[in-house]
Amino acid sequence: MSGQYDFTKIILNRYLMDLQAEGYYSKFMYALKIIYSAAKSSENVDVINDITMLQGMSAIDTFEGISLKDFLARINKLEILPPYISIVNDLQVIYERIEKYRLIKEESLKKYKDIIENDICTDTIIFGDKHGRADGLELILSIVREYDKKGKKLNVISLGDNFDRGNQNFKTFKLLQELRMIANANPNINFILCLGNHDIMLIQSFLLNQSHIYKMWYTQGGKEFLKELSNNKEYIKKIALWVLENSVLFHIDERNFLYIHAGIPADDEGIPLISMDKIGEFQIELESIQAEISSCESFFNHENNCIRILNFIEAANDLMWIRTDAWICKMINKGNINSYFEIENDHKLKLFEIINYNYKKRNPKINSNRIEKIVSAYWPNVLFRNQEKFKAAGIKFKFVKSNAEAYPNKLNLFLSLLGINGFVFGHEHFLSILDIDHKIFCIDVDDGDAGFLIFNKNGIWFNPKNRKELEQIATKQEILMGL
Repeated sequence: MSGQYDFTKIILNRYLMDLQAEGYYSKFMYALKIIYSAAKSSENVDVINDITMLQGMSAIDTFEGISLKDFLARINKLEILPPYISIVNDLQVIYERIEKYRLIKEESLKKYKDIIENDICTDTIIFGDKHGRADGLELILSIVREYDKKGKKLNVISLGDNFDRGNQNFKTFKLLQELRMIANANPNINFILCLGNHDIMLIQSFLLNQSHIYKMWYTQGGKEFLKELSNNKEYIKKIALWVLENSVLFHIDERNFLYIHAGIPADDEGIPLISMDKIGEFQIELESIQAEISSCESFFNHENNCIRILNFIEAANDLMWIRTDAWICKMINKGNINSYFEIENDHKLKLFEIINYNYKKRNPKINSNRIEKIVSAYWPNVLFRNQEKFKAAGIKFKFVKSNAEAYPNKLNLFLSLLGINGFVFGHEHFLSILDIDHKIFCIDVDDGDAGFLIFNKNGIWFNPKNRKELEQIATKQEILMGL
């Protein structure tokens, strides 16, 4: 295996480093000596050469330049004594795993390429965290009505967190309900609603009556929700139930793109720490819970049912709460993830002084070092939301969009081990769409360059709320070149 999808070395290194961490690495190297002895007695020169290379390498370089398939075929002809045969068996399992993912990736990419080349992909609209802001949803609903009227196919995907913080939660709920009703009545319209962490807080606060979660929800946007609905907690409970009954944990479309609220944890090599099989199990459990809720009016009166929902939430927690530093930042050049402003250093220092002063004024009990760290991390977001105020204060800057640069091997490994071609998520408050190689997108930009993402036969587009024209992110040809 070679090229950008050669994962042999990475997966084997992971195996060897795990052995080393558990104290078994020396046992593995000793097993190689046993294999070497068996090869020497049978005068198997190829295995002798393989072992000589392996014994001279560190764990990080192991198997560089060696065909694992050929190596396994050769050592399987030798007479290896227990317990060292288990090491050989482990290597065989790893090889089979590599082959499995390679074949899945090849088939998946072939299907994606056919869909793009033959213009048979379904138009898809994706929107991120609305947080009680309804304006973008009205435009999406008008597009859905047009497709509904013409009998054309359309997917609409919400990445979750549609409530809290804003002052249009009721209107947002009504628009989501109408989207659901149109989709239920027309098989050409598919509306997907992913669960977000704010949705989970709603469910825990109002359906499971968890007071400690309610306090957290209240401080993270629930206060505004309650104020808008005149403290009508029963109606918010109704919304929470609707969200639970109508949501999915994730969605995979015909392009084999995965849609999920927050992300999937990964290690430093880009290896997912949760498999798609396990995520699929979470989804099946959610569907089972939804089926029982619809058939049992007293579902929430039974403690075991509430515990079951809590167990689901705990198991799937990362998928709705994880931050980018625990997964996607390990696969990209972090220096480019939020570089949306050009600003000279003296103006930047002045900006920091203003933000520091205002933050201390609002949060007098917070440690100064903590404030400096917060300002250093989030100053672009503050600047974006208050551009006119900072201009009036004499701060000069220029807004620039910048796509993140990927580490291709890590990114491709991550996608391949999940068996997907791309990934779209929300949850993170970026100033504009995050686009990584046209394969991974973050669209949670309602506080900044608000709008929604569009996939269609002509490429990938962004529909900005504050500009008139659609903006093309990638042409059909650019997508095909990236495959």
